[in-house]
Amino acid sequence: MTVNLAWIDPRLAFENANFATTTALEVDSDLVWKPFIYFSKLAIDTANVPNPVFEDFYIIGDGRGTVVWQRQLVLPFSSKYSLRGFPYDNQTLSVSLVLGKGDSGRLGLAVAGTTFTTDGFSSLWSLDDYTNTTNATGSGEATFSFAISRVPSSYITRYILPMALLCIVSCTTYFIEPSAFPPRFTGLIALMLAVVTLNVIVSQELPKVQYLTTMDAFIITTFLYVFFSLIASTACYTLHSWKYTTESAALQAFLRVAVTLTIPFTFGLVYSLSKSGFSAGAGVCVAGLLLTVPVGVGAAFWELSRSKQKQQGGGPK
Repeated sequence: MTVNLAWIDPRLAFENANFATTTALEVDSDLVWKPFIYFSKLAIDTANVPNPVFEDFYIIGDGRGTVVWQRQLVLPFSSKYSLRGFPYDNQTLSVSLVLGKGDSGRLGLAVAGTTFTTDGFSSLWSLDDYTNTTNATGSGEATFSFAISRVPSSYITRYILPMALLCIVSCTTYFIEPSAFPPRFTGLIALMLAVVTLNVIVSQELPKVQYLTTMDAFIITTFLYVFFSLIASTACYTLHSWKYTTESAALQAFLRVAVTLTIPFTFGLVYSLSKSGFSAGAGVCVAGLLLTVPVGVGAAFWELSRSKQKQQGGGPK
């Protein structure tokens, strides 16, 4: 960052007439009064160095004794992060310029103007907004806040999209005959192990937190889909082995349609809740989830009708 500080010291005022060809004077920093000012929320110990390093000062030739100091600084600041929405999280980072106790009673900070640029900004984040505030007129503290949001594209392609594909693959088992239970069981167990492995990989990239993040919700959703497919396949096979072939086929038809259609709505619901809570988008996803039930029931009745026609000899052989 580039910091520009300016203040008026009447003792340094001079007449322009005496400096006809000079618009500013450069003086040694030891001869200039300096305010006791420091940055808060630094990630380093500044107990022994409360002030920025003042070296070069310029007295503008306006007759008032205006002192200007400019410095480019690279400082580490600390800020609290909330990762509940990861990887769709938004953060607010702030840093304050504070007058020390000796000067805060008789001086005040005012922000004359600020500019910012995204040059050199991390490609993993986008800078959404920037504001600066002072507590009051003549305040001893000026706060600069940056609203940033994470760019989730890499996490979508590397983790979330594979999770959705794992859910879809688990639903393909509903297209396999109930009698072919051993390969279905083996495939679903392999999918569960894949989800566990993906969870381990994702957890290595996340700080250790005591709450669930949106990424955790995606992983849990994927695991539940695969686990439910395992239970549903077992139920279909059990009905088939008990000679309830019609009922087994109807249940599988229901699962084939209803469960598969819930995948985009479920992932959309998790995303909507992470971004803005229960909003219009979340309502649409819930409505979509509810609509999958009658669609699945319709598929089940169609399968029952088709099976009865086969048994009566009226359907296709």
